Amino acid sequence: RSAGLRVRKGGGVKPGLHYDIPSSAYHADPCEVPSLSVSIAKVLLGRSPLHAFHRHPRLGAVPDDSQTPSKTRGSVIHDILLGGGPAFTVIEADDFRTKAAQSIRDHALTTGGVPILARQMEEYTEAADIIGRRLASQGVSLSGRSEVTAVWDAGVLCRGRLDHLLLDDGVILDLKTITAPSWDTLARHMINFGYDIQNAAYTEAIETLSPDLAGRVQFRFVFLECEAPYDVVVAEARGSMKRLGELKWERAKATWKQCLSSGIWPGIAPLPVGIEAPLWAIT
Repeated sequence: RSAGLRVRKGGGVKPGLHYDIPSSAYHADPCEVPSLSVSIAKVLLGRSPLHAFHRHPRLGAVPDDSQTPSKTRGSVIHDILLGGGPAFTVIEADDFRTKAAQSIRDHALTTGGVPILARQMEEYTEAADIIGRRLASQGVSLSGRSEVTAVWDAGVLCRGRLDHLLLDDGVILDLKTITAPSWDTLARHMINFGYDIQNAAYTEAIETLSPDLAGRVQFRFVFLECEAPYDVVVAEARGSMKRLGELKWERAKATWKQCLSSGIWPGIAPLPVGIEAPLWAIT
């Protein structure tokens, strides 16, 4: 049982599509009560409700601050293409070894910006330009609205951040960076990173908020290779992959509702478990 539940009394972002909510406000969960997001659903299903409580910004409030050069690169290219992300602070320096560069970097980080060396920014901009042309050649239009926050009631209050939405066409585009794309890696990424859950959740969001689109929403993952030759693969979850995501999302909502109402957030194994020796140890 957890005692750290922080619930706003009244106010908060109401269900609907919102086009002006900053990224920082979205990730802090601006809803009236703690809402379920895809990232929290992945933690809940992949680890436990206790870990989901720990990670949620309105409950345990311990953020995942892990960042790698590859993630930074992907995030910057993503934001150049779509806009709506954090502000970039371009630093005219070869590296962060000097005190001046460190000072600018630290100030950017404390104000929610992203510090980037000038030479890196030039590289990222060139990559985004190439990727943008490849998207256009495949008929992928970014003429809709980017960074759209969806809040909807599906038995529990849910929220999502849609990369790009063409609402009139019922099309959701989600940009994902990937290294060395192949048929095997695409399927593995869908499972390992919970993209199947995202497909189910965001499709549900649009169908709930725009009932006239029910059964007609198209969720397309746009996998971007952020290193030369900058390949682009547009993919959709179909058949068993689509159904798997739907089942996971339904389970996540049911578990979230139960834990939120009871205040009980069990760990991985709330009861004693038996552990057998693995075959490699016996060998």
